[in-house]
Amino acid sequence: MRKTNEVEQLIYLFSKLPGLGQRSSRRIVLHLLQEKEVRLKNLMDGLALAASKIQICEICRNIDSHNICHICTTSDRNKSIIAIVETVAELWAIERSGNFNGKYHVLGGALSASMKKSPDSLRLPQLLERCMNHGVTELIIATNATLEGQTTAYFITEYFRNYNLKISRLANGIPIGGELDYLDEGTLSLAIALRQPFD
Repeated sequence: MRKTNEVEQLIYLFSKLPGLGQRSSRRIVLHLLQEKEVRLKNLMDGLALAASKIQICEICRNIDSHNICHICTTSDRNKSIIAIVETVAELWAIERSGNFNGKYHVLGGALSASMKKSPDSLRLPQLLERCMNHGVTELIIATNATLEGQTTAYFITEYFRNYNLKISRLANGIPIGGELDYLDEGTLSLAIALRQPFD
């Protein structure tokens, strides 16, 4: 078996990124290596800086350059509403819509036996503590419209059923099997504006 060289290893690493296959990865690697002293060095410096500076928010699990993110520290956001999202990608999608001014709770994924995501990984006790200590009145369940997302939404609803909180979900318009990160801003804005009680 032939030993993989450094260029092939780089192509392989890029091909493991979401949305990239072998062909796209080869094009990226060739682009970087055409002026490797500039392009490759800039990428390496950027990755090293990101690795040293980027942190997970201690409150909501967003990513930022501080251990408490800019959304959690901003005083002009509505602290009484928290949107529950699966990942930071969905948080960013909602932020792009420009139609939500509350806070977030990032689950880190949906419940899934195959991905080994258990209820403990959702950090719901921490979310409950936030609700009790900071005057939260509404939770918007903004999980993806996949089987795992809907299962997670149901589990969250049951977890908070006996607390004095309004629980709502995003309105229709999000396709079944769809993911928030791929929706246009108009669809997502409407879904947030027309959210409905979770029952």
